[in-house]
Amino acid sequence: MDYFTTLFASVTDTSVSTIDILFVIFGTFILGSFIGWIYKETYKWKRYTQGYVQTLIVMAVIMSIIMLIVGSNIARAFTMMGALSVIRFRNNIKETRDIGFIFFAMVIGMAMGVELYLLAVLGTFFISAIFFIMNRFDWFSQAEKTVQALSFHAPADSDYQNILDKILGKYHAVGILTNIETHEWDHGDTLELTYRIESKTPLNGPEFVASLREEGKNKKIVFTIDS
Repeated sequence: MDYFTTLFASVTDTSVSTIDILFVIFGTFILGSFIGWIYKETYKWKRYTQGYVQTLIVMAVIMSIIMLIVGSNIARAFTMMGALSVIRFRNNIKETRDIGFIFFAMVIGMAMGVELYLLAVLGTFFISAIFFIMNRFDWFSQAEKTVQALSFHAPADSDYQNILDKILGKYHAVGILTNIETHEWDHGDTLELTYRIESKTPLNGPEFVASLREEGKNKKIVFTIDS
């Protein structure tokens, strides 16, 4: 009986006042909202999800409450760990930066929960500044490539790949085979080949087609300039 009395007392005993609790929850909500705004402003892709941003804010608040519950009590920490271990997440995170924002929100919530307010505020603004600066100046992005489409017919027994690579090499371009079709004719089988051409600058259409026609003896060539 004494064991349960001691355990109950350890759970109910807390030195955190109501004002402290409200300040932590409201302050975490403000910082979490700022994190959500930074995520929205630095998002470049098409699959923006409002629910994910709202979840970031709620996650920060929940984490601050968890830290208030745990406090310095080891028994509570293990109890909370056991309770959270049963949670399973079935949604895959497609963008690696989303994982970074999840940890961002969790850490700020933890800092607020243990009443490290200055650390939480400075951490929020400094990490947000890092995300904003990297997005604003487009750090570590690859150079933009011009993508064009090429389609032509070639005899089935011809060395079309080497011929095309030779021509593309002159323009420092790369050809990626995306589709191939076979056609049967009285004069022999032919292949209809479609390539995705990647280059730093757009290729000169007439000049490139003339080179391919001369080298490969191709009669039908379709080259899309800006696909």
